[in-house]
Amino acid sequence: MAIISLCFLAQTYQHASTVIQSLVEEDINVKFLVQLDKLIRLLETPVFAYLRLQLLEPGRYTWLFKALYGLLMLLPQQSAAFKILKTRLKAVPSYSFNGEQLKKTSSGNPYQFLQHMSGGSHTAEDGDVAVDSGNSHNGINFVARLNQFQQMQQQHREHFRAQAQT
Repeated sequence: MAIISLCFLAQTYQHASTVIQSLVEEDINVKFLVQLDKLIRLLETPVFAYLRLQLLEPGRYTWLFKALYGLLMLLPQQSAAFKILKTRLKAVPSYSFNGEQLKKTSSGNPYQFLQHMSGGSHTAEDGDVAVDSGNSHNGINFVARLNQFQQMQQQHREHFRAQAQT
């Protein structure tokens, strides 16, 4: 959850969404759900007020919506965190959704989406077009960081399997 929190703080919602998508391979256990609950409650604090205000512009922050809906799908429906996040997302005016924008982010690897756009440019989180710099944003290679995250998660799973067998 720490990496997702950092992504939200840094406003790198595309990377947050990708990390959340990779969590489906995780064993969803009580510890994971408690951490997720804490993250949802943290999103309701003043520190993340800017994030909540960005929900008013779903056309500009489609990756934010995808990340938050991804978190919502991981939560049990009867949990308090589910109700908090669902209420927050329902508060977004439906007229502000641009169906075409959501289709662009609805499937596949988001980094492939960036690579397939014409002219070697991509749309940044704020809707501005920027030159593609090898899947990096502000000097951070997110593809490499995602691969590193997935490798660490795999090592973590293997470690727990080995402990369970002993």
